[in-house]
Amino acid sequence: MGYSSEWEQVARDKGLLGNQPMVPLSMVGTLPFVVLPMCPSSNNLFPSGKNGKRFKSLEYAKWIKAATPIMMNLKKPDHLPVRYRYTILCKIRSNADGANKEKALTDLAVQCGIIPDDCIKYVVGGTWDYQPDFKISGIKFELEPINVSNV
Repeated sequence: MGYSSEWEQVARDKGLLGNQPMVPLSMVGTLPFVVLPMCPSSNNLFPSGKNGKRFKSLEYAKWIKAATPIMMNLKKPDHLPVRYRYTILCKIRSNADGANKEKALTDLAVQCGIIPDDCIKYVVGGTWDYQPDFKISGIKFELEPINVSNV
């Protein structure tokens, strides 16, 4: 059975993805959630160069390359707008700043065509939490379509 990425295959072989279902390549785009490698903090996505212009950091570029094939497994929402939810999976003493993960996650969802844009027309908010003592350092990410009358 094929996997959506080398990272996913290694994580599955080591039993690190918990209860996330196995995804053959034929099922890409059908999962209600994905478990991505830990993304960099928003503070480290676009540093400034010597000329004052901002550029994509090497850490961010590497994360995008690793996370894109996994994000492609996420099912597109049935309708828009959506709320995001992500769970940081890490050791309890981690220095991860949970609130600084949203930008990388929603930008990748846009880049992968899961949502058309991350503006408030399509993404009206979200929540995050963490699950301590998990076997892997990563982020569970999901999008929930909402009823516009509840916004």
